[in-house]
Amino acid sequence: MNRILLTIIGFFILQTSFSQGLSISTTALNFGAQTENEFDSLSFSITNQIPFEASVEIKTPIAYYGKKSFWVKDSSFSLAIGGTKQIWVYCKITHNLLNNGEIVVSGPLGDYAVDLRCQGTYTNVYYSTTENLRDSALETALRTKLNLNTNSLGYNGIRDEMYGNYDNHNDSVTCIYTNRKAKFNTRSGATSNNFNCEHTFPQGYFGSASPMVSDGHHLFPSDETANNSRGNMPFGIATPPFVNPTINAPSKNGGGKYEPQDSHKGNCARAMLY
Repeated sequence: MNRILLTIIGFFILQTSFSQGLSISTTALNFGAQTENEFDSLSFSITNQIPFEASVEIKTPIAYYGKKSFWVKDSSFSLAIGGTKQIWVYCKITHNLLNNGEIVVSGPLGDYAVDLRCQGTYTNVYYSTTENLRDSALETALRTKLNLNTNSLGYNGIRDEMYGNYDNHNDSVTCIYTNRKAKFNTRSGATSNNFNCEHTFPQGYFGSASPMVSDGHHLFPSDETANNSRGNMPFGIATPPFVNPTINAPSKNGGGKYEPQDSHKGNCARAMLY
């Protein structure tokens, strides 16, 4: 009986000596507000209150939209009995969101959490209305921002601008696919010169609906025959045999892909991305 009692007493003494485990100096680190151009660091300390050397592992939050906002340099180490180590936590925000996560400190007797927070803010105030927004709320805010101070010219109006203004140079308009030039500055002049309006993103995909049909970001003047040859084919690297090479040159049509001439590929890619 005495042996059992001593064992129980010893067990409780041992448990009491271990109960402190690792001592963490804080349960939260708040970096405040930070822009995408800033970098900051805060620290906390870990003290080993266990009566033996302790192996410690620190796990930082997972990547936040593809990048880690918080990290440490010392992620695995040992602490002697009574030893203390200062841990520096580094922070660089990813987006204008509340970057929120936890550092987990794992020791022999369990895990301990340190909450991490940093409010991301963009230096460009243009995006201030998108702060802390995600998914559909972010999409709505961006649509609202993009629609500010816009002026819909309609399909006729945008073609008037295209032929007579921003794609007219020295009173000439140039086909984006063939480099053919013609002198005109009106819609009727385009028709008489066998030019028309190329919708880089084919209007058949959106039923020729507004405002997409008159969105100048993806509209360009083109030779009517070359435009018809492209149709609604996807852009890509064309492969032989080429279809109507004389009509499309220096652009190419082949292998189910339409390849714009090199000088237009950048504009084409940006229009499609937009």
